[in-house]
Amino acid sequence: MLPASKRIPEDTYDTLAYPNMCNTEFPNHARAVQLFAEEVDFDLTRFRNAALQPPELGLVECLSTVSDFVISYEITSDLAKFIVEAGAIPTAKSYGLRGISEEQWPRFGSVLKTMAEFRVAYQRFAFQCVALAREQANSK
Repeated sequence: MLPASKRIPEDTYDTLAYPNMCNTEFPNHARAVQLFAEEVDFDLTRFRNAALQPPELGLVECLSTVSDFVISYEITSDLAKFIVEAGAIPTAKSYGLRGISEEQWPRFGSVLKTMAEFRVAYQRFAFQCVALAREQANSK
């Protein structure tokens, strides 16, 4: 599992789990995580296997009124069969079976939005590179 899009240090600590969790951080976020840990009242034991803790009471029920949440939070029946057969969990019923399939992800709203944002950022970067190259070529 590779958690992403963490915005504050607590987000990183809330994704800690042993032994199969890998956290990657941008350098500025890694520094914020470090500074958070250096605070006087910081207690790492509060976050031990935090990713395995259930969400706060009522949160999933509240969010489950949003269809995009349901299809991104729950799993598919194919995935449920796979993880049960692998012995990872005894039953997948508690995970819900209304999840989005792998084939549907490219058309999922959040994916489309993120890809559009990346595309705009890349186009802006490419435009700036070309402008700089033209500026350098014209100055010679």
